[in-house]
Amino acid sequence: MIKNAEAVHHNKMEASSLGVRAIDDHTVEFTLTHAAAYFPAMVSLRAYRPLPRHTIDKYGHKWTDPENIQTNGSYLLTEWDKGSKIVLTTRKLTFPKCVTILSQKIQSV
Repeated sequence: MIKNAEAVHHNKMEASSLGVRAIDDHTVEFTLTHAAAYFPAMVSLRAYRPLPRHTIDKYGHKWTDPENIQTNGSYLLTEWDKGSKIVLTTRKLTFPKCVTILSQKIQSV
């Protein structure tokens, strides 16, 4: 569906030929091989979220560690004991002329 995705995935083409590009800091463009009315729903899934390339380049396989990870969601990864526990804290968001959302923790054991 995404232009050259399978070939890039199987290392038959360079990543630069993938039909995905950042137009600016807030816009991603996808080039599809065919029309797909369901594509907007698909890109709302985690697998399609843009990743911070500079963070991955800097930290390598440790880019997802709590002290390195950069996220843009409602929660911050504050602790990760791999295979045992994940602690997420709500991101403190302030909206103009609105109430600040209070922090709370979600813990999975």
